[in-house]
Amino acid sequence: MSKRKWIFLISSIVLVLACVLYIICSRNVSEGRYLSVLPHNVIALSRIHVDRIAKEYKKAPDILAELFLYDYSNKTGIDFGQPLYAFADFDKRIGIVGAISEQSALTEFLEGKNIQVFQENNLNWAYLSNFLLVYDREKILAFLNLSLTDSIKGYMTQLMMQEGQTYCAFHHKLDSLDCPMSFVGNANILPESVTAALEQTFPKNVSVEDFVVSAGLSVHGNDLRIDGTIETDKPELLKLLDKIDSTFHPVGEYKPIDISNNKVSSAVFMNADGQSLLKLARSIPNIRLGLLALNMCIDADMMISAMDGPLTFLTASDSLGTRHTYFIASLCDTKFLENTDSWDDNLTSGAVNLEKYAPNKFSIGAWDKTFCFEITDRTLCVSNTFCHGGATRFINDNAITQTLSSESRMVIQMRLNHLMQQNLPESWNNILHGGILSVTFSDSRHFSIQPQ
Repeated sequence: MSKRKWIFLISSIVLVLACVLYIICSRNVSEGRYLSVLPHNVIALSRIHVDRIAKEYKKAPDILAELFLYDYSNKTGIDFGQPLYAFADFDKRIGIVGAISEQSALTEFLEGKNIQVFQENNLNWAYLSNFLLVYDREKILAFLNLSLTDSIKGYMTQLMMQEGQTYCAFHHKLDSLDCPMSFVGNANILPESVTAALEQTFPKNVSVEDFVVSAGLSVHGNDLRIDGTIETDKPELLKLLDKIDSTFHPVGEYKPIDISNNKVSSAVFMNADGQSLLKLARSIPNIRLGLLALNMCIDADMMISAMDGPLTFLTASDSLGTRHTYFIASLCDTKFLENTDSWDDNLTSGAVNLEKYAPNKFSIGAWDKTFCFEITDRTLCVSNTFCHGGATRFINDNAITQTLSSESRMVIQMRLNHLMQQNLPESWNNILHGGILSVTFSDSRHFSIQPQ
């Protein structure tokens, strides 16, 4: 090959490489301009490929339009060709970041909906439904349920003015999840009432922040499904998860509850033997202390050891709207009832008060709460009110006729509007089949969520 041809070949290769590098760098700079808005101290981060969801899921447009100003005509001025990022910052404020394709188009879109857009600090501000928006010619930032106070205005302005591409600790985990919508965050994103209850079961020197949850949304026909994993690098928590896996068995056969009648908020199905359950309970400091107090009044250890097979938790509301919580367990024997006469000698013991109403029916007041338990036909029922056999009857009356079988370690049915204590948007109800979800745990580290 002549020298001139070699020079031409090398020059062509260099030119092609230069073009490729330019495209890559240009894309990275463009993405960096709107990703720079993300706070550094997020506790949860989600990446949402809106266009991909719209193409793969037929029911998507309604909820996307409600949440993200999505429009098939793409006249909103938001660049849905690039993913949106939803996040929760350290103060649990929920925000969304996106790229702008045309600033004037977004302004026209908002004003066309009779939404006032005002300018301050060279930024455009507006209220849209429950969102406070701020945007410029490259990026948009929205926060949910925030008022435009001086401190919030300063915070959002600071985020909009940040330069350079921001990468928090969760970015690399999102990159490993190839799905229309992905999520990574620590368990601290949960409501404080939930995290406080969870931490009561944790070993010392660990908290919910030591758990990282990653999940991805996928489309299966006309339904959505979320598959997730729970991770931790704390040896104490890893040991606890292993104990949970060895304690709970596959649920096996169960009758799901019909929670479409708006009476039942949630139902949880599990399967365990009492001996393993007691060992697990004793390994958790706070539960162990509670058992010590209970055993001063009743034979709590014997009662737990007698559990064998299906365990069911149920939360329901009566006609007056009063919340009731039930725990129902199958028993292999009721030998602990043979010692109830000795329980009478300890009617009051410190913080625990016991009242006996019948040989198989008791009420215990402990830690400013009262719960009742009764034993009928080798079935234990514990509730915040006397069961009177009503819990079993309630389950039978509201159970779906078909018996299901599951290899999962836990099956949960829940109504979102009850748990969130607010009504869901109509588009959410359509997508989530009335707001009813089924959550299954194949083990302590892997779960799936989908409409029931």
